[in-house]
Amino acid sequence: MRELIRGIHEGIHNANLDYETWSRGECWLNDSACEGLMVVGIARTVAEQRQGVDEKSLRLEMAFAEISANSADDGRRVDIALLDDGNPECVIEAKRDWNRTDCEDDLNRLRGLVENENVPRGVLAVFIANGAGRLDERLERAEKDIEEWRRGLNALTVNVSCGQPWDYPMDRRFSGNYQGWRATSICVDITRA
Repeated sequence: MRELIRGIHEGIHNANLDYETWSRGECWLNDSACEGLMVVGIARTVAEQRQGVDEKSLRLEMAFAEISANSADDGRRVDIALLDDGNPECVIEAKRDWNRTDCEDDLNRLRGLVENENVPRGVLAVFIANGAGRLDERLERAEKDIEEWRRGLNALTVNVSCGQPWDYPMDRRFSGNYQGWRATSICVDITRA
């Protein structure tokens, strides 16, 4: 399953490169509410990894009510559901920036699916960018928030991985824009212990 996490990081990076190119260096995923583009970037990479494996499929925006018999049909959806013969084997939530409240809400929903339902794995994937050498500060804050969240989760295993940091702009045609910015991604991988 390490391949899945690598694919998520790669998908986020590729989506950000696409958006930088399309915006002529003006925007990245965290700038313009581009969570959908990030979800598609992740889905494309993960789908390519799973290609040719019988009974493996992927769905975007799958309703919680379809995943969990205990979930109220309140219209909530997971960003990506990886299915094996129609059964969820992993759900992925994507965020275009680290916001403790929103990310903890997603982590708690993923936790509930993994703890109480027949979903073996949940992943929160987050894009993080910052300029002026402050990316490390943003990562430290996110990691601290995650550490506080996971205290007391004895029945679950929580692994945090950070993708390769990238210097931006990636396309040197846009070198006048946003000098000194760096970006990366974080995956919080939740499984049963």
